Amino acid sequence: MGLWEMGVIDGYDDGNFYPNNTVNRAELLKILVEGLGLTSDPDEYKDCFPDVDDDWYAKYVCYAKEEGWVSGYSDGYFHPEDTVNKVEAVKMLLNAYGYEVSEDEDVSDGMPYKDTYSTAWYAGYVKLAFDLGILVEEEGGYFMPDEGRDRGDICMELWEMIMLGNLWKMWFRYE
Repeated sequence: MGLWEMGVIDGYDDGNFYPNNTVNRAELLKILVEGLGLTSDPDEYKDCFPDVDDDWYAKYVCYAKEEGWVSGYSDGYFHPEDTVNKVEAVKMLLNAYGYEVSEDEDVSDGMPYKDTYSTAWYAGYVKLAFDLGILVEEEGGYFMPDEGRDRGDICMELWEMIMLGNLWKMWFRYE
């Protein structure tokens, strides 16, 4: 069963998926909440950021904020319509699945990408996602942290997390 059959991600009205279309910050949170099989009450989860009120995505964004997956930008806004970049997507994905990363952790050993410095706030997230097999080495060894994420990449990374979770369940069941 895939993400579409699970009801996690939909195609567009014309019936196409468009895997190369970029994903915005609100869309990613919808995918993550749905991917985890969670439900969020639209009456309970709203008005969590000045730019998130009663829009279709409010219940997903506000749920994610309450769970600590997101905190918004320093200006107090979430910017839900902005394209989610690679580091934001990795952080949201790992946080949604309960992984905790210290932004002060020294990850200077084994950083897999040439453009991800161990002093960057997101370095621990990138290294953990790589170590878990969620991220693959990009051509030339560059991560390109500010690059937008597309639907195909997000689905692949979410599927890897789901499969990783299933492996852990099987491992502990037979141990």
